[in-house]
Amino acid sequence: MQTYPCAPVETVNWASELKLKNINSFRFVERAINFEIQRHIEILESGADIERETRLYDPERDETRAMKSRQGNERRLSLLSRS
Repeated sequence: MQTYPCAPVETVNWASELKLKNINSFRFVERAINFEIQRHIEILESGADIERETRLYDPERDETRAMKSRQGNERRLSLLSRS
């Protein structure tokens, strides 16, 4: 299962879009999102940027870790802008 936590369109920074994988229950969805919220807060408070990437959720460690960096969001944005 993949999850895309949503925010109002005007608050989304598409360059920092995040994809979470290996989430196979609603409980793990909640735990992965809570972990990511805290991770993002720490990154932003340190002044760093959040990278656009795909992350794997590890339920045994209750954490996410980077799987791959996702470069270039032009194709994704063009698909979203079609009506």
